[in-house]
Amino acid sequence: HIKGRGFFEAHSLTKDGLRRTSVKLTSGGQTQILSKNVIIATGSQPRALPLAAVDHHIICDSTDALSFPSIPKKLAIIGGGVIGLELGSVWQRLGTEVVILEAQPSLLEGMDSSLGKYMVRHLKNHNITLHLSCHIESVTISKKGAVIKGSAKNQTNLEVLADKVLYSVGRQPNTEGLGLEQLGDNLRDHRGYIITDHRYATKTPGIFAIGDVIKGPMLAHKAEVEGVAVSEILAGQTGYVNYHTIPNVIYTWPEVASIGFNDRDLKQQNLPFKQGSFALKGNARAKVWGDDSGFIKMYADPKTDEVLGVHMVSPHASELVAEMAVAMNFKASAEDIARTCHAHPSLSEAIKESALASHNRSLHS
Repeated sequence: HIKGRGFFEAHSLTKDGLRRTSVKLTSGGQTQILSKNVIIATGSQPRALPLAAVDHHIICDSTDALSFPSIPKKLAIIGGGVIGLELGSVWQRLGTEVVILEAQPSLLEGMDSSLGKYMVRHLKNHNITLHLSCHIESVTISKKGAVIKGSAKNQTNLEVLADKVLYSVGRQPNTEGLGLEQLGDNLRDHRGYIITDHRYATKTPGIFAIGDVIKGPMLAHKAEVEGVAVSEILAGQTGYVNYHTIPNVIYTWPEVASIGFNDRDLKQQNLPFKQGSFALKGNARAKVWGDDSGFIKMYADPKTDEVLGVHMVSPHASELVAEMAVAMNFKASAEDIARTCHAHPSLSEAIKESALASHNRSLHS
């Protein structure tokens, strides 16, 4: 185990066909590692905005927002995606007044439309201010904090004063400074992602890449299964990742989880579908907990009944979605889920109910 920053230099391939990786050691100095193969898994970092530089004090990124030294009175979040909603809901529960400014006309544009619509209502009900279709013209720092000026839907002159501003406009791959240009031309695309084939191999023999540095959702569990797959490939086995069944989770409260096709995917690909939805207000366990907010929606093929996608807002949705990951990997039908006995009382009964609903047979709607 070596701690440092690895990079490639010119002529890093030895006569024996080994790759020489240089490492600037954290403890000082430099060393080199010889290997037959190299896997690049350097992750990602918060994407910045040209409006005002991140000073890690008033203008912050998502890493800063994990450890504010005190609870801000008012936090303005630019970007209503996954990270913005997660951190906004956390600080709101700690007592911060939260304002979210999102450029799109709705939240969670890349997910099922029902999730974004629900979260808009839910966040407003929990006193989080939302400005959708928002165009930000400037971010400046004054003696009182940060001043954000711009416009939003039905509000031409928008001005927000906040103690702290959080840039939450996505992440970018950590591929700068790796010396990739020493390995050959066009190893990266115009957004900085490393280009690989289905075996995670780059155009340079012996160089592979996984995780946030290649295209796809920037999820830790996605990187993990890719790491296993490429290791199996290098060991002469058949490494494979089923990207259709990788769950996506947003850790708000209640949590949001999604797997498989959403309504936008189905319409874009012109795929026929039927659907069933179940509100947690009909779930006994949610009632006992005193938090029955949320729902579970299931899409299935109208001919084969195979489950195509499941989308949910629920307490512990990150745990519930695992059942559907297993089921969908085995090509389960909605009837398979509906006929599976789920413990009572449990939140998982809501999954069964959504499957039943796709057959118009829900028991507790």
